[in-house]
Amino acid sequence: MIKSALLKNTKAFIYLTTDGAMGSTQSDIPGAAWVADRGVGGIQVFVLVDPAAAIQSKNYFIGAFSSDPDAQAVDPNSIAGNDTEKAAAIVVCNYIHFDDPSADCSGVIKNKLTADEIIEAKVLK
Repeated sequence: MIKSALLKNTKAFIYLTTDGAMGSTQSDIPGAAWVADRGVGGIQVFVLVDPAAAIQSKNYFIGAFSSDPDAQAVDPNSIAGNDTEKAAAIVVCNYIHFDDPSADCSGVIKNKLTADEIIEAKVLK
C-alpha cells in the first residue's frame, strides 16, 4: 500500500486494528493450546504516507501498554486508555487533520474527546 501511494504520488492513510492477542496456559511450551482472546491486548496503528511532503510528527504513541511487565495490558493513563471508541475518535481526528490541517474534527467525533484531548491526540505537527 505504501509503495502504491508513492508510485501514484498520492496521500495514503493506512489503518490497522487488532482485537487482542491469544493466550495459553503454558505459553513457554511449543504447541500449547490457545485458551483465551485477550481484548486488553489489542492495538490500533495508523500510517500516514504523503509523497509530496516530509511528514513531521510529534513522535509519540497515543496509547501504550502498561510499563508493568506482568500486566501486558493497556495503560489506562494514556490518552486513549482502554476506551475503543475514544481510540477510534483519535484515529478519525488524525485522518481529518492529515487531509486538512486546519479542519475541526470535533463535530465528527460527537464529544468523544475534549478540546485539549483533540490537541494532544493529533500526531502531526
